[in-house]
Amino acid sequence: MSDISMDTAPPDVALGQIYKGVIAIPPINFTAKIGVIMPDIHPDLVFHCKWQSRDNMSFPQVEDDVLIVWDNENEPWVITWWPAVRNPMIYTGNYADGAPADAVQDDIWIAYNVNSTCKRLAFQYDASANKWQPISLVPNPPVNGKWVFGQGGAAIWKQIDQVDLPDNLNVKNTAYATDLNNCTANGWYSFQPSTANSPGGYGYCQTMVLSGGVNYKQLAYGYNSNQRWTRRLQDNGGWGAWYAVSDVWWGPQWSWDTGRVNLNNYWYTDYTHNLGNTWGRNPDIVSGWLQDTYYGFNMQWMVTHNSINQVRVFAACIGNTNGVGAGQATVFVRFGYIP
Repeated sequence: MSDISMDTAPPDVALGQIYKGVIAIPPINFTAKIGVIMPDIHPDLVFHCKWQSRDNMSFPQVEDDVLIVWDNENEPWVITWWPAVRNPMIYTGNYADGAPADAVQDDIWIAYNVNSTCKRLAFQYDASANKWQPISLVPNPPVNGKWVFGQGGAAIWKQIDQVDLPDNLNVKNTAYATDLNNCTANGWYSFQPSTANSPGGYGYCQTMVLSGGVNYKQLAYGYNSNQRWTRRLQDNGGWGAWYAVSDVWWGPQWSWDTGRVNLNNYWYTDYTHNLGNTWGRNPDIVSGWLQDTYYGFNMQWMVTHNSINQVRVFAACIGNTNGVGAGQATVFVRFGYIP
C-alpha cells in the first residue's frame, strides 16, 4: 500500500541546481579541469570543474559563457559552453565547391579533387589577409618529368616550358634574329645567312649580360658543324670581331731515338699511326719536341704526311757541338685534329 507521507517526503540528497557562469581559467588540455565563476554564488570565487568538450580541437576561453550543474555529490560540472568567437574547425569538401564561408582564424580546409594532377590540398585561413593559405606544398602523387608549379593558389605538376626557365637559358624568339648586335638580353637566339653581324651560316647564339648590363659576351654555334665563335662588347662600346674557338682532339704520343746523325745529315722514319681510320681525316696539328741524347743540342725535326694513316718524321744535325760533328736525340710527337 502506498504511504502518502513517503511519496512526498524530500529525498535524502539535495537535487542538483543549474547555474550560468563564465570561464575564469581555461583548461590546458581535454582532461584538465576548467575554472569558472558563478556570479549568483560569489562574483570572485573560482570553482574547478570537469567539462564537456564541443569537438576534438576547440578549447574554452576566458569570458566564454558556461552552463553548470551540481550533481548529487555536490560536485559542479560544465555541461556546455558558448564561445564569444567560434573556435577553429576542420572542413573537408570538393575543391570545385569553393572554400567554406564565415571562416575564422586557423580554420583548416582539406579540399579534394583539386585538378587532374593534384588529388588533395590543405589550406589554413589567415584572417589578417582574408585568404586561405595553402599548407600542402607538394601535390601527390609525383609525376615523372614534371615539376611543382604554383597556379591559382594551388601547387600542380607541370612540364617545364621555355617561359619557366631563367633568362640566360630560355630562347628569346624562335624566329631568326635580324641583327645579332641587337640581341643584348640574356638568352638564346637563332641566326641565318642573312642575319647581320653573325659569324655566317645557320646557327645559334647565346648572349650573356655581364657587369651591370654594360658588358656583353656572345657565343655562336654552327647549326650543322662543330664550329664555335665568340665576341664581346665592353663598357657599352662597339661589338668586337668574331673569333673562332677551336678544340683540339689529340692522339697518343710517340717517340723515336734518332741514333747518331752526322753534321748536315738527317735521320727519318715512316710511321703508320692509323689515325685516319679513327678520325676519317689527316691530322690538322702536330706537337713535339727533341730531347738531347748525346753530343749537345744540335738537331732540328719536322713531320710530313705520307698518307692519311702515315707520317714521315725527320731529324737533322745542324750544328757541330763539342767538335764531334754529330748529334743524337729522342723525337717526341703527338698528332691532333680540330673538330
